Amino acid sequence: MVMLTREICFRHVHSLIRLPFPGSALFRFDAGSGAFALGELTEFLQSDWVAGSVAAARAISSHAPSSLRHFSIQFMAENVAFHVLADDVVLLDERHVSG
Repeated sequence: MVMLTREICFRHVHSLIRLPFPGSALFRFDAGSGAFALGELTEFLQSDWVAGSVAAARAISSHAPSSLRHFSIQFMAENVAFHVLADDVVLLDERHVSG
């Protein structure tokens, strides 16, 4: 059996939420037309979480984060979803796992 691994690296993470999946959402978001797929990394183009975080940061500082993006991925076998607010994400190449 061939096993592959792939790393997801988020840059300048502002917030991370781990939720049971399936489960209830804490915020509203829009993945865009046809962009959302379970088990795949998704960027939400319209997100209440981003809007609220930017507004909260502006309320306490003149240096509000300007490039926050909302990403999510679900790990179906573990029944868990991660939501991440970060400046950027990089998907590294797949690698073979020996074992």
